[in-house]
Amino acid sequence: MKCDEFVEGLRLATPSEESLRAIGRRPLTIESWRKCYRCVPRNSTLSIPKNIDEHDQLVKLIAGWDLSTVEIGQVLFATELEKTEFGVPIGRHETCRIFLPDDGGPLLEREFGIETHVLCQVAASSENYLHMLHEYAVFLAKVALKESSYDDMDECERVAARCIELAGGEEYTSFCRGLFGI
Repeated sequence: MKCDEFVEGLRLATPSEESLRAIGRRPLTIESWRKCYRCVPRNSTLSIPKNIDEHDQLVKLIAGWDLSTVEIGQVLFATELEKTEFGVPIGRHETCRIFLPDDGGPLLEREFGIETHVLCQVAASSENYLHMLHEYAVFLAKVALKESSYDDMDECERVAARCIELAGGEEYTSFCRGLFGI
């Protein structure tokens, strides 16, 4: 999934104010929830350090969009682009950072406080990551609308399996199932 497709996909997945109000959500909850999917175009694109691939879809997303309020479950995006010894941190899952490695390998989740330790592989590529994360966001939107539930284990298993497929295959099972707490 390209970065612009991801932004549009989040916009389309965002439940309307009316539909959230109709199921009894409170005004502050509604605004807070809708803000989590809101990608705002930056007034000026972030400068991309020379040693970072400017054509990578996650790099383009972070450089071109303010993602400071975007929170998909417990997944957040970086608000700046920097290069570290482990690659480019593109966001977080809970407290652990997710890295886009220099070698073109899969995105990796590294342990908070011990970033030399890889917790798991996240996705085969930036495009796979965005596609998988979009699928998860659609599920969460259905949860917000009370059309799905984390208590429905069959639904969680089905969506987790789809996320694994979109992430690039079985090697991303740990991360994808972890999103659902399974």
